Amino acid sequence: MNLARILFFLLLFLLIRGAHAYAQADDGRTSDSVISIEKISLWNPQLRGIRVENDEPETLIRIGINDRLVLTVRNLKALLEAKESCAAQSNCKRNIVLYLNDLKISELAAINLREGYRDGTITFDLKYGSRDSGNKQNWISLLGAPIPNFGSAEDPENGKPKPGFFTRPVNVAIGLDDGSKWIPFENIVRQNDKETPLYVLLEQVNPLKFIIFVSLLIIMIGCIWWFEPLRAALKESLSDIGTKPETGSKPWSLARCQMAFWSVLVAVSFVSIWVTTGALNEISDSALALIGIGTGAALGSAAIDVSGDSQSKRIDDLESKLITMQGEAQTIEQELLQNQTFTADQKRYKERMLNALQHNQALLRERILRIAENNPSQSFLRDILSDPEGNTAFHRVQILIWTLILGIIYVHSVWETLAMPEFSPTLLALQGLSAGAYLGFKIPDKKS
Repeated sequence: MNLARILFFLLLFLLIRGAHAYAQADDGRTSDSVISIEKISLWNPQLRGIRVENDEPETLIRIGINDRLVLTVRNLKALLEAKESCAAQSNCKRNIVLYLNDLKISELAAINLREGYRDGTITFDLKYGSRDSGNKQNWISLLGAPIPNFGSAEDPENGKPKPGFFTRPVNVAIGLDDGSKWIPFENIVRQNDKETPLYVLLEQVNPLKFIIFVSLLIIMIGCIWWFEPLRAALKESLSDIGTKPETGSKPWSLARCQMAFWSVLVAVSFVSIWVTTGALNEISDSALALIGIGTGAALGSAAIDVSGDSQSKRIDDLESKLITMQGEAQTIEQELLQNQTFTADQKRYKERMLNALQHNQALLRERILRIAENNPSQSFLRDILSDPEGNTAFHRVQILIWTLILGIIYVHSVWETLAMPEFSPTLLALQGLSAGAYLGFKIPDKKS
Protein backbone atom coordinates (compact mmCIF):
# COMPACT_ATOMS: atom_id res chain seq x y z
CA MET A 1 0.00 0.00 0.00
CA ASN A 2 2.85 2.35 0.83
CA LEU A 3 4.57 1.43 -2.41
CA ALA A 4 1.43 2.24 -4.39
CA ARG A 5 1.13 5.58 -2.63
CA ILE A 6 4.77 6.37 -3.34
CA LEU A 7 4.33 5.48 -7.01
CA PHE A 8 1.19 7.65 -7.19
CA PHE A 9 2.96 10.70 -5.77
CA LEU A 10 5.99 10.07 -8.00
CA LEU A 11 3.74 9.93 -11.06
CA LEU A 12 1.92 13.08 -9.97
CA PHE A 13 5.26 14.86 -9.50
CA LEU A 14 6.43 13.83 -12.95
CA LEU A 15 3.16 15.06 -14.50
CA ILE A 16 3.47 18.44 -12.76
CA ARG A 17 7.10 18.81 -13.85
CA GLY A 18 6.19 17.86 -17.39
CA ALA A 19 3.32 20.34 -17.49
CA HIS A 20 5.58 23.08 -16.13
CA ALA A 21 8.28 22.31 -18.68
CA TYR A 22 5.70 22.33 -21.48
CA ALA A 23 4.40 25.69 -20.30
CA GLN A 24 7.91 27.10 -20.27
CA ALA A 25 8.54 25.73 -23.73
CA ASP A 26 5.27 27.21 -24.93
CA ASP A 27 6.19 30.56 -23.42
CA GLY A 28 9.52 30.35 -25.19
CA ARG A 29 7.86 29.71 -28.51
CA THR A 30 5.50 32.64 -27.91
CA SER A 31 8.33 35.00 -27.01
CA ASP A 32 10.26 33.85 -30.07
CA SER A 33 7.29 34.78 -32.23
CA VAL A 34 6.98 38.31 -30.76
CA ILE A 35 8.14 40.97 -33.22
CA SER A 36 9.42 44.24 -31.77
CA ILE A 37 11.56 47.23 -32.71
CA GLU A 38 14.62 47.15 -30.50
CA LYS A 39 16.59 50.11 -31.84
CA ILE A 40 16.39 53.03 -34.28
CA SER A 41 19.49 54.43 -35.99
CA LEU A 42 20.43 56.63 -38.91
CA TRP A 43 22.51 55.44 -41.83
CA ASN A 44 25.80 57.32 -42.20
CA PRO A 45 26.63 57.72 -45.92
CA GLN A 46 30.26 58.63 -45.16
CA LEU A 47 30.87 55.48 -43.13
CA ARG A 48 28.48 53.42 -45.26
CA GLY A 49 27.02 52.04 -42.08
CA ILE A 50 24.94 52.87 -39.03
CA ARG A 51 25.93 56.07 -37.28
CA VAL A 52 28.51 55.50 -34.56
CA GLU A 53 27.02 56.13 -31.13
CA ASN A 54 28.52 57.09 -27.81
CA ASP A 55 28.85 54.66 -24.93
CA GLU A 56 25.84 56.29 -23.33
CA PRO A 57 22.64 55.67 -25.31
CA GLU A 58 20.87 58.65 -26.82
CA THR A 59 17.51 59.83 -25.56
CA LEU A 60 16.59 61.80 -28.73
CA ILE A 61 17.15 60.96 -32.37
CA ARG A 62 16.41 63.42 -35.17
CA ILE A 63 15.17 62.22 -38.52
CA GLY A 64 14.22 64.18 -41.59
CA ILE A 65 13.57 64.05 -45.30
CA ASN A 66 16.32 62.30 -47.33
CA ASP A 67 17.53 60.40 -44.25
CA ARG A 68 17.93 56.62 -44.27
CA LEU A 69 16.36 55.07 -41.21
CA VAL A 70 17.69 51.73 -39.91
CA LEU A 71 15.48 49.73 -37.52
CA THR A 72 16.80 46.78 -35.55
CA VAL A 73 13.89 44.32 -35.39
CA ARG A 74 13.60 41.38 -33.04
CA ASN A 75 12.28 38.28 -34.79
CA LEU A 76 12.46 39.93 -38.20
CA LYS A 77 12.25 36.48 -39.78
CA ALA A 78 8.67 36.08 -38.54
CA LEU A 79 7.72 39.41 -40.11
CA LEU A 80 9.23 38.37 -43.43
CA GLU A 81 7.40 35.05 -43.25
CA ALA A 82 4.13 36.91 -42.64
CA LYS A 83 4.91 39.13 -45.61
CA GLU A 84 5.40 36.15 -47.90
CA SER A 85 2.59 34.03 -46.46
CA CYS A 86 0.05 35.12 -49.08
CA ALA A 87 2.37 35.02 -52.08
CA ALA A 88 0.67 31.91 -53.39
CA GLN A 89 -2.76 33.51 -53.24
CA SER A 90 -4.13 35.47 -56.18
CA ASN A 91 -3.91 39.26 -56.10
CA CYS A 92 -2.05 39.17 -52.78
CA LYS A 93 0.98 41.40 -52.35
CA ARG A 94 2.22 42.62 -49.01
CA ASN A 95 4.89 45.20 -48.32
CA ILE A 96 6.61 46.20 -45.11
CA VAL A 97 6.04 49.90 -44.58
CA LEU A 98 7.10 52.59 -42.11
CA TYR A 99 4.53 54.62 -40.22
CA LEU A 100 5.05 57.95 -38.48
CA ASN A 101 2.15 59.04 -36.27
CA ASP A 102 0.09 56.23 -37.83
CA LEU A 103 0.67 57.67 -41.33
CA LYS A 104 2.28 55.58 -44.05
CA ILE A 105 5.55 57.25 -44.99
CA SER A 106 7.91 54.85 -46.75
CA GLU A 107 8.17 51.32 -48.10
CA LEU A 108 10.97 48.90 -47.32
CA ALA A 109 14.28 49.76 -48.98
CA ALA A 110 16.66 47.04 -47.71
CA ILE A 111 16.75 43.96 -45.45
CA ASN A 112 19.75 42.68 -43.50
CA LEU A 113 19.04 39.22 -42.03
CA ARG A 114 21.87 36.71 -41.67
CA GLU A 115 21.12 33.11 -42.49
CA GLY A 116 20.12 31.12 -39.44
CA TYR A 117 19.24 34.22 -37.39
CA ARG A 118 15.83 35.54 -36.47
CA ASP A 119 16.82 39.14 -35.64
CA GLY A 120 18.00 41.66 -38.22
CA THR A 121 17.69 45.21 -39.54
CA ILE A 122 15.44 46.84 -42.12
CA THR A 123 16.06 50.14 -43.85
CA PHE A 124 13.66 52.83 -45.04
CA ASP A 125 14.44 55.85 -47.25
CA LEU A 126 12.57 58.98 -46.14
CA LYS A 127 11.78 60.54 -49.51
CA TYR A 128 9.26 63.35 -49.91
CA GLY A 129 8.95 63.14 -53.67
CA SER A 130 7.46 59.65 -53.64
CA ARG A 131 5.47 58.42 -56.61
CA ASP A 132 2.73 57.42 -54.16
CA SER A 133 0.48 60.49 -53.85
CA GLY A 134 -0.89 59.11 -50.58
CA ASN A 135 2.58 59.12 -49.04
CA LYS A 136 3.10 62.70 -50.18
CA GLN A 137 -0.14 63.79 -48.53
CA ASN A 138 0.97 62.07 -45.32
CA TRP A 139 4.26 63.97 -45.45
CA ILE A 140 2.30 67.21 -45.78
CA SER A 141 0.27 66.30 -42.68
CA LEU A 142 3.50 65.82 -40.73
CA LEU A 143 5.49 68.78 -42.02
CA GLY A 144 2.82 71.45 -42.59
CA ALA A 145 1.93 74.29 -40.19
CA PRO A 146 4.89 74.10 -37.77
CA ILE A 147 4.20 75.47 -34.30
CA PRO A 148 5.99 78.84 -33.77
CA ASN A 149 7.90 77.59 -30.73
CA PHE A 150 11.63 78.30 -30.98
CA GLY A 151 12.51 77.15 -27.45
CA SER A 152 13.90 73.85 -26.24
CA ALA A 153 12.51 70.69 -27.81
CA GLU A 154 12.43 68.95 -24.43
CA ASP A 155 9.68 69.33 -21.87
CA PRO A 156 11.39 70.22 -18.56
CA GLU A 157 8.65 68.52 -16.51
CA ASN A 158 8.87 64.97 -17.85
CA GLY A 159 11.86 65.04 -20.19
CA LYS A 160 9.70 64.13 -23.18
CA PRO A 161 10.05 66.15 -26.40
CA LYS A 162 7.42 68.70 -27.33
CA PRO A 163 6.44 70.14 -30.72
CA GLY A 164 8.41 73.14 -31.92
CA PHE A 165 9.04 75.11 -35.08
CA PHE A 166 11.96 73.00 -36.29
CA THR A 167 11.03 69.55 -34.93
CA ARG A 168 8.08 67.57 -33.67
CA PRO A 169 7.96 64.23 -31.80
CA VAL A 170 6.59 61.31 -33.78
CA ASN A 171 5.57 57.75 -33.00
CA VAL A 172 7.37 55.15 -35.11
CA ALA A 173 5.86 51.86 -36.20
CA ILE A 174 6.29 49.26 -38.93
CA GLY A 175 3.82 46.83 -40.34
CA LEU A 176 2.34 45.23 -43.41
CA ASP A 177 0.46 47.59 -45.67
CA ASP A 178 -2.68 45.44 -45.52
CA GLY A 179 -2.91 46.02 -41.75
CA SER A 180 -2.34 42.39 -40.78
CA LYS A 181 0.81 43.24 -38.80
CA TRP A 182 1.45 46.32 -36.66
CA ILE A 183 4.67 46.71 -34.65
CA PRO A 184 4.99 50.04 -32.77
CA PHE A 185 8.22 51.30 -31.26
CA GLU A 186 7.83 51.58 -27.49
CA ASN A 187 10.32 54.49 -27.14
CA ILE A 188 12.60 52.29 -25.03
CA VAL A 189 16.08 50.97 -25.89
CA ARG A 190 17.52 48.05 -23.94
CA GLN A 191 21.29 48.07 -23.62
CA ASN A 192 23.48 46.28 -21.08
CA ASP A 193 20.41 45.14 -19.09
CA LYS A 194 19.35 48.76 -18.83
CA GLU A 195 16.27 50.42 -20.30
CA THR A 196 16.70 53.93 -21.66
CA PRO A 197 13.95 56.10 -23.18
CA LEU A 198 14.46 57.03 -26.83
CA TYR A 199 12.22 59.59 -28.53
CA VAL A 200 12.13 60.27 -32.24
CA LEU A 201 12.00 63.88 -33.49
CA LEU A 202 10.98 64.65 -37.05
CA GLU A 203 12.73 67.67 -38.52
CA GLN A 204 10.06 69.89 -40.05
CA VAL A 205 12.34 72.78 -41.01
CA ASN A 206 16.07 72.52 -41.52
CA PRO A 207 17.60 75.15 -39.18
CA LEU A 208 20.55 75.98 -41.44
CA LYS A 209 18.38 76.40 -44.54
CA PHE A 210 15.91 78.46 -42.51
CA ILE A 211 18.61 80.84 -41.25
CA ILE A 212 20.01 81.28 -44.77
CA PHE A 213 16.52 81.85 -46.18
CA VAL A 214 15.54 84.43 -43.55
CA SER A 215 18.89 86.23 -43.96
CA LEU A 216 18.46 86.47 -47.74
CA LEU A 217 14.85 87.61 -47.31
CA ILE A 218 15.89 90.40 -44.93
CA ILE A 219 18.66 91.45 -47.33
CA MET A 220 16.22 91.49 -50.27
CA ILE A 221 13.62 93.56 -48.38
CA GLY A 222 16.34 95.92 -47.18
CA CYS A 223 17.66 96.39 -50.71
CA ILE A 224 14.19 97.14 -52.06
CA TRP A 225 13.47 99.60 -49.24
CA TRP A 226 16.78 101.48 -49.12
CA PHE A 227 18.28 100.99 -52.60
CA GLU A 228 16.74 103.78 -54.65
CA PRO A 229 17.12 102.17 -58.13
CA LEU A 230 15.08 99.16 -56.98
CA ARG A 231 12.42 101.39 -55.42
CA ALA A 232 12.33 103.45 -58.60
CA ALA A 233 11.44 100.29 -60.55
CA LEU A 234 8.08 100.29 -58.72
CA LYS A 235 7.26 103.91 -59.59
CA GLU A 236 5.16 105.29 -62.45
CA SER A 237 6.79 104.83 -65.86
CA LEU A 238 5.50 108.23 -67.12
CA SER A 239 8.06 109.87 -64.90
CA ASP A 240 10.81 107.91 -66.65
CA ILE A 241 10.35 109.97 -69.83
CA GLY A 242 10.09 113.28 -68.01
CA THR A 243 12.28 115.16 -65.62
CA LYS A 244 12.71 114.08 -62.05
CA PRO A 245 10.13 115.64 -59.70
CA GLU A 246 11.37 118.90 -58.25
CA THR A 247 10.03 117.94 -54.82
CA GLY A 248 9.67 114.43 -53.41
CA SER A 249 9.92 111.30 -55.56
CA LYS A 250 8.03 109.67 -58.39
CA PRO A 251 4.56 108.25 -57.59
CA TRP A 252 4.11 104.56 -56.91
CA SER A 253 2.63 102.45 -59.72
CA LEU A 254 -0.23 100.12 -58.78
CA ALA A 255 0.47 97.76 -61.71
CA ARG A 256 4.21 97.52 -60.99
CA CYS A 257 3.61 96.98 -57.29
CA GLN A 258 1.13 94.20 -58.07
CA MET A 259 3.65 92.53 -60.39
CA ALA A 260 6.34 92.76 -57.69
CA PHE A 261 3.91 91.44 -55.06
CA TRP A 262 3.15 88.22 -56.94
CA SER A 263 6.75 87.73 -58.08
CA VAL A 264 8.14 88.05 -54.54
CA LEU A 265 5.31 85.99 -53.00
CA VAL A 266 5.82 83.09 -55.43
CA ALA A 267 9.61 83.22 -54.98
CA VAL A 268 9.36 83.23 -51.17
CA SER A 269 6.80 80.38 -51.27
CA PHE A 270 9.01 78.32 -53.57
CA VAL A 271 12.04 78.71 -51.30
CA SER A 272 9.92 77.99 -48.20
CA ILE A 273 8.70 74.71 -49.68
CA TRP A 274 12.25 73.80 -50.68
CA VAL A 275 13.58 74.57 -47.19
CA THR A 276 10.97 72.24 -45.67
CA THR A 277 10.67 69.41 -48.19
CA GLY A 278 13.60 69.72 -50.57
CA ALA A 279 11.13 69.63 -53.50
CA LEU A 280 12.02 71.69 -56.58
CA ASN A 281 8.95 71.12 -58.77
CA GLU A 282 6.23 72.80 -56.72
CA ILE A 283 5.37 75.86 -58.86
CA SER A 284 1.68 75.62 -59.74
CA ASP A 285 -0.14 76.77 -62.87
CA SER A 286 -2.00 79.35 -60.79
CA ALA A 287 1.30 80.89 -59.68
CA LEU A 288 2.35 81.36 -63.30
CA ALA A 289 -1.08 82.79 -64.16
CA LEU A 290 -0.93 85.34 -61.32
CA ILE A 291 2.58 86.43 -62.28
CA GLY A 292 1.38 86.70 -65.88
CA ILE A 293 -1.61 88.86 -64.90
CA GLY A 294 0.61 91.19 -62.87
CA THR A 295 3.21 91.42 -65.63
CA GLY A 296 0.56 92.05 -68.28
CA ALA A 297 -1.00 94.84 -66.22
CA ALA A 298 2.42 96.46 -65.72
CA LEU A 299 3.24 96.27 -69.44
CA GLY A 300 -0.17 97.67 -70.39
CA SER A 301 0.17 100.48 -67.87
CA ALA A 302 3.61 101.41 -69.22
CA ALA A 303 2.31 101.40 -72.79
CA ILE A 304 -0.61 103.69 -71.86
CA ASP A 305 1.73 106.05 -70.00
CA VAL A 306 4.11 106.34 -72.95
CA SER A 307 1.30 106.77 -75.50
CA GLY A 308 -0.36 109.55 -73.48
CA ASP A 309 -0.19 113.22 -74.29
CA SER A 310 3.05 115.07 -73.68
CA GLN A 311 3.57 116.99 -70.50
CA SER A 312 3.31 120.41 -72.15
CA LYS A 313 0.10 119.51 -74.02
CA ARG A 314 -1.55 118.24 -70.85
CA ILE A 315 -0.63 121.47 -69.06
CA ASP A 316 -1.97 123.57 -71.95
CA ASP A 317 -5.28 121.66 -71.93
CA LEU A 318 -5.68 122.08 -68.18
CA GLU A 319 -4.79 125.76 -68.31
CA SER A 320 -7.42 126.23 -71.04
CA LYS A 321 -10.01 124.58 -68.75
CA LEU A 322 -8.85 126.78 -65.89
CA ILE A 323 -9.27 129.97 -67.95
CA THR A 324 -12.78 128.88 -68.96
CA MET A 325 -13.70 128.26 -65.29
CA GLN A 326 -12.25 131.61 -64.27
CA GLY A 327 -14.39 133.34 -66.92
CA GLU A 328 -17.53 131.56 -65.73
CA ALA A 329 -16.76 132.47 -62.12
CA GLN A 330 -16.25 136.14 -62.99
CA THR A 331 -19.55 136.19 -64.88
CA ILE A 332 -21.44 134.80 -61.87
CA GLU A 333 -19.72 137.27 -59.54
CA GLN A 334 -20.78 140.20 -61.74
CA GLU A 335 -24.35 138.89 -61.92
CA LEU A 336 -24.51 138.69 -58.13
CA LEU A 337 -23.19 142.25 -57.77
CA GLN A 338 -25.19 143.94 -60.54
CA ASN A 339 -28.47 142.04 -60.60
CA GLN A 340 -30.55 142.80 -57.52
CA THR A 341 -33.71 141.11 -58.85
CA PHE A 342 -32.61 137.56 -57.99
CA THR A 343 -34.87 135.73 -55.62
CA ALA A 344 -33.38 134.11 -52.53
CA ASP A 345 -33.37 130.68 -54.20
CA GLN A 346 -31.74 132.02 -57.38
CA LYS A 347 -29.08 133.80 -55.34
CA ARG A 348 -28.26 130.67 -53.34
CA TYR A 349 -28.02 128.67 -56.59
CA LYS A 350 -25.58 131.19 -58.11
CA GLU A 351 -23.48 131.19 -54.95
CA ARG A 352 -23.27 127.37 -54.97
CA MET A 353 -22.18 127.45 -58.62
CA LEU A 354 -19.51 130.02 -57.77
CA ASN A 355 -18.20 127.95 -54.86
CA ALA A 356 -18.05 124.82 -57.05
CA LEU A 357 -16.14 126.68 -59.77
CA GLN A 358 -13.67 128.08 -57.24
CA HIS A 359 -13.15 124.60 -55.77
CA ASN A 360 -12.55 123.10 -59.23
CA GLN A 361 -10.11 125.90 -60.04
CA ALA A 362 -8.10 125.03 -56.94
CA LEU A 363 -8.00 121.36 -57.98
CA LEU A 364 -6.91 122.29 -61.50
CA ARG A 365 -4.13 124.53 -60.19
CA GLU A 366 -2.92 121.69 -57.93
CA ARG A 367 -2.99 119.25 -60.82
CA ILE A 368 -1.15 121.62 -63.15
CA LEU A 369 1.48 122.08 -60.46
CA ARG A 370 1.86 118.31 -60.02
CA ILE A 371 2.25 117.76 -63.77
CA ALA A 372 4.75 120.61 -63.99
CA GLU A 373 6.70 118.97 -61.16
CA ASN A 374 6.30 115.59 -62.92
CA ASN A 375 3.73 114.14 -60.47
CA PRO A 376 5.63 113.83 -57.18
CA SER A 377 4.54 111.06 -54.81
CA GLN A 378 1.97 111.92 -52.15
CA SER A 379 2.08 108.64 -50.18
CA PHE A 380 2.09 104.96 -51.08
CA LEU A 381 -1.63 104.32 -50.55
CA ARG A 382 -2.67 107.62 -52.08
CA ASP A 383 -0.52 107.00 -55.16
CA ILE A 384 -1.87 103.52 -55.90
CA LEU A 385 -5.52 104.27 -55.08
CA SER A 386 -5.97 107.75 -56.59
CA ASP A 387 -6.68 108.79 -60.17
CA PRO A 388 -4.96 111.79 -61.80
CA GLU A 389 -7.56 114.05 -60.22
CA GLY A 390 -6.40 112.95 -56.77
CA ASN A 391 -9.68 111.14 -56.03
CA THR A 392 -9.89 107.54 -54.82
CA ALA A 393 -10.79 105.34 -57.81
CA PHE A 394 -12.95 102.27 -57.14
CA HIS A 395 -11.32 100.18 -59.88
CA ARG A 396 -7.98 100.68 -58.13
CA VAL A 397 -9.51 99.72 -54.78
CA GLN A 398 -10.99 96.61 -56.42
CA ILE A 399 -7.67 95.36 -57.78
CA LEU A 400 -5.96 96.03 -54.42
CA ILE A 401 -8.66 94.15 -52.43
CA TRP A 402 -8.62 91.04 -54.63
CA THR A 403 -4.83 90.99 -54.76
CA LEU A 404 -4.66 91.03 -50.95
CA ILE A 405 -7.40 88.37 -50.60
CA LEU A 406 -5.71 85.95 -53.00
CA GLY A 407 -2.34 86.73 -51.42
CA ILE A 408 -3.60 85.81 -47.93
CA ILE A 409 -5.12 82.57 -49.25
CA TYR A 410 -1.86 81.84 -51.04
CA VAL A 411 0.28 82.25 -47.91
CA HIS A 412 -2.13 80.18 -45.78
CA SER A 413 -2.11 77.35 -48.31
CA VAL A 414 1.69 77.23 -48.48
CA TRP A 415 1.91 77.27 -44.66
CA GLU A 416 -0.67 74.51 -44.16
CA THR A 417 -0.10 72.21 -47.14
CA LEU A 418 3.48 72.97 -48.28
CA ALA A 419 2.16 73.48 -51.79
CA MET A 420 1.24 76.43 -53.94
CA PRO A 421 -2.55 76.57 -54.30
CA GLU A 422 -4.44 75.92 -57.50
CA PHE A 423 -7.02 78.68 -57.85
CA SER A 424 -10.13 78.01 -59.89
CA PRO A 425 -10.38 79.55 -63.38
CA THR A 426 -13.18 81.77 -62.00
CA LEU A 427 -10.89 83.38 -59.39
CA LEU A 428 -8.10 83.85 -61.92
CA ALA A 429 -10.60 85.39 -64.35
CA LEU A 430 -11.76 87.76 -61.59
CA GLN A 431 -8.17 88.89 -60.99
CA GLY A 432 -7.70 89.32 -64.74
CA LEU A 433 -10.90 91.37 -65.03
CA SER A 434 -9.76 93.62 -62.19
CA ALA A 435 -6.47 94.22 -64.00
CA GLY A 436 -8.36 94.84 -67.26
CA ALA A 437 -10.65 97.37 -65.57
CA TYR A 438 -7.61 99.17 -64.18
CA LEU A 439 -6.06 99.47 -67.65
CA GLY A 440 -9.38 100.45 -69.22
CA PHE A 441 -9.94 103.33 -66.79
CA LYS A 442 -6.30 104.38 -67.11
CA ILE A 443 -6.74 105.36 -70.78
CA PRO A 444 -9.28 108.19 -70.19
CA ASP A 445 -7.35 109.20 -67.05
CA LYS A 446 -4.30 109.88 -69.19
CA LYS A 447 -6.29 111.85 -71.75
CA SER A 448 -8.14 113.93 -69.17
